[in-house]
Amino acid sequence: MSRTMAEQYALNVEAADYLRARGAPVTPAKVESFVRERLAQNGEVLPGAAVDEIVTAVNALMQQANTQRKDTTMGKEQEFAGVTRDGKNAGVIKRERLEEAQQYQQPEDYFAEPRLSESRRAELEMLAEGLRAQLGSAQLTPSNRIRLQQELTLIERTLGKTNSADERRGFAR
Repeated sequence: MSRTMAEQYALNVEAADYLRARGAPVTPAKVESFVRERLAQNGEVLPGAAVDEIVTAVNALMQQANTQRKDTTMGKEQEFAGVTRDGKNAGVIKRERLEEAQQYQQPEDYFAEPRLSESRRAELEMLAEGLRAQLGSAQLTPSNRIRLQQELTLIERTLGKTNSADERRGFAR
């Protein structure tokens, strides 16, 4: 595709503005790089194009031609003809196609215990009440008090954790 002088000038000005906005010096090499990349994104390739420019241009043309958004390649590998800047054949370039991300099972808390039956829950609640009553006793030694507090804490955590994963799961969905 041939471009008019006005289009070339506008593209060069756009490149200079882009470079100045990022604080980069405006050099002919950087302007040429910007112009080549922009043209490749539009499906055009200048003589002496690098492989990445050709790939970008081919992908842009495929997107323009593929209006139904269907995948046009078969298999997991894509092949492209490689060309050097001198126009010589560089062989075939193979790239693997990216697959969709693996969908994993919804994570569950590691501490979510199974549901307690009503009889087991009642038993644990009665044990907790007995431990609270024992903690109220003035005849406990400090070591026995600590042991009872630890047992009570363990039972309260067990009672607090069970069935809580169901509530969180229901809230998230």
